[in-house]
Amino acid sequence: MIFILLNERRNNVLLEILQSRGWIRIEELARHFHVSSRTIRYDLDAVDEFLHSNNLPNLVRKQKGGVKFSELLEERNKAIEMLHNLGLYQYVLSSNERVQRILAELLHAKDYMTIGELADCLWVSRGTVNKDLYRVRLWLEARKLELRSITKYGIKLVGQERDIRQAILQLLRENMPVTRLLEWMSATEPDWGDSHFFGRWLDNIDIIFLQNCIRQLEKELQVVFSDVAFTGLVLYLAVTIHRIRAGRDVVIGQAELEALQNSRVFAIALLTVNLLEEKFQLSIPFDEVAFFTEHILGSSVSSSAVDEQENRMELDALVCTLIASISRNLGCDLSLDRQLYEGLLEEIRPSLFRAKYGIKLENLFLDEIMANYTNLFETVKQCTKPLADYIGGRLSDEEIGYLTIHFSAALERMKARETRRPEVLVVCATGQGTANLLSSRLQFLFDVKIIGTAPCHQVRQVIQSRHVDLIISTVSMAELSVPCLTVNPLLLPADITLLKEYLETAKGQVSVLKDVLQVIEKHCTILDYERLRDDLAAMLHTLPSESVTAHDLPHLRQLLPASNVKLNVIAGTWQEAISQAGNVLYEQGYVEAGYSQAMIDVVEEMGPYIVFWKGIALPHAGIDCGVKQAAISFIRLQRAVSFGSAENDPVDMVFALAAVDNSTHVMALLELTKILSDPDKVEQLRNESDAQQIAQYIAAWSEPKEGHTPGGLLNE
Repeated sequence: MIFILLNERRNNVLLEILQSRGWIRIEELARHFHVSSRTIRYDLDAVDEFLHSNNLPNLVRKQKGGVKFSELLEERNKAIEMLHNLGLYQYVLSSNERVQRILAELLHAKDYMTIGELADCLWVSRGTVNKDLYRVRLWLEARKLELRSITKYGIKLVGQERDIRQAILQLLRENMPVTRLLEWMSATEPDWGDSHFFGRWLDNIDIIFLQNCIRQLEKELQVVFSDVAFTGLVLYLAVTIHRIRAGRDVVIGQAELEALQNSRVFAIALLTVNLLEEKFQLSIPFDEVAFFTEHILGSSVSSSAVDEQENRMELDALVCTLIASISRNLGCDLSLDRQLYEGLLEEIRPSLFRAKYGIKLENLFLDEIMANYTNLFETVKQCTKPLADYIGGRLSDEEIGYLTIHFSAALERMKARETRRPEVLVVCATGQGTANLLSSRLQFLFDVKIIGTAPCHQVRQVIQSRHVDLIISTVSMAELSVPCLTVNPLLLPADITLLKEYLETAKGQVSVLKDVLQVIEKHCTILDYERLRDDLAAMLHTLPSESVTAHDLPHLRQLLPASNVKLNVIAGTWQEAISQAGNVLYEQGYVEAGYSQAMIDVVEEMGPYIVFWKGIALPHAGIDCGVKQAAISFIRLQRAVSFGSAENDPVDMVFALAAVDNSTHVMALLELTKILSDPDKVEQLRNESDAQQIAQYIAAWSEPKEGHTPGGLLNE
């Protein structure tokens, strides 16, 4: 008789050991099942009890953490056959596992289900199912879904189709982590393993075809999705096909549909949908194309693909304000960090889109981010209110976590130093923010050169196109032609030890370069020392220190001269206040006559999010609204007016921004937001009675500081 000893994970741990030809390390099992090594050790103890109760030998263990099963083929075959014959009733489901299965049944069911039917599925009592349903209801309610109960019929899940789809996708992500999804997608015959209950949405669907569709989408959009986004889109298409086959279509509001139909991304999404219709013999309505477009826009798509979806000036203002606010809170100036600015600009666009439309992108390292960067996480959370106001919603902890990664990476860069280093490719499944954090940590702790970052599915292309000494990855990867080390993105002590041991070889190469140059210099005249050093470095796979070049971006003092400052201006409404600030730009020849109205139109459409600080507004319009030259004006009102901002009204100071392109104004905007985040400087602007003196203050505050250029926004 088989005793009930194993839960589902332990069942699969044993299966993994049985299928291994030799020793398998506990750490490897822990990474594979996304638990700690201690948890795996407990699992192995339970497995031994299970084997003993079935007259099979215990696992063989060795001191350094390896484990294997008996080498006798007869015993191994007996154990494998026993596991393959086991049913759900033969292992103990935890409460969490039961809740997941109940959710899977309800999300898949076409009609009502009785408590008895659920109890039979799970091999538990009706009372146990009733207790689990409390947690099931909470999970569904958090996702705008309801569990409806009717006597004699049972229970049924009800809600909008788009919310049901989102719930299915989240359930799949919770039970199929990115690393498992990547393994599954690369398999010729997918093995559902511990997620076989969820294969109902993915079975009988050509996953390879869907992957090729997403790769084609990347080419059309000229972007590279993170592994989280890539696998998420594949899952989305699989679930969509399943639901359409079942007659369940998404319905999109008319205004939302019209806004998306005008975008370039919608046109590209339509090409993909045409391929799906032909392949799967489906008729896919426009509402489904729009919903697909929303998921693409929420999948960390680069700004070039979605310029028509958002006003770049609005995002610039949001990013610069966020950097200034967090710099103020942390007591360090991050305003000149180019990588931080550009990284946030890329991150915030899809992040806001996801928050606006309720799309969730998994953050694999959220718990670790919150544990290791607790204060920074809370600081970022407090400073993102303008972002929430902009979309009229809120940012989830997952989104806050991604933003936190960018700022933690910026703080690490402040500590980093330039040196000759081995060439390292960083691979991360979750996206650019996590990759930047890992890159910054590596540069701070080790003498390495980060030549770039890539998701797993792009690695082979990268190493074919350029030299790579070492791949450092946050997920396990198949064997490659380049050495690959798997680490936690936060670089835990064990990871640091592993890297230290490996990188001794690279340091030796740098030493060889130095010795070779000294020998050549001793016996020969070197006509071009730097070129010789670079050629030798390429041969030895090392890298000389990089040179620094500067952009010639204008500073705030150049875009906001004394002639652009007006005090004691009379305005009765917020529209008049914006118009007066725009008139200053018009009178000085920076903009055309209609620019003031364009700024007013932005506020009427988007709301008073431009009131970023108490009593201060930063109106702006697009670069195609009649701007002749980049400039900023400053007016101070004789009497404050209301913009409709509950938190920051009334407004008595208005800075109007005119941008001629997407970059010229950036340095000035960063400097301005830094000034306006400083209460002492704001007080001086509010109380100074002379416009010329105010211009002098601004000129002094925007003066570049010594030692600020390296590694900052002004550098390539």
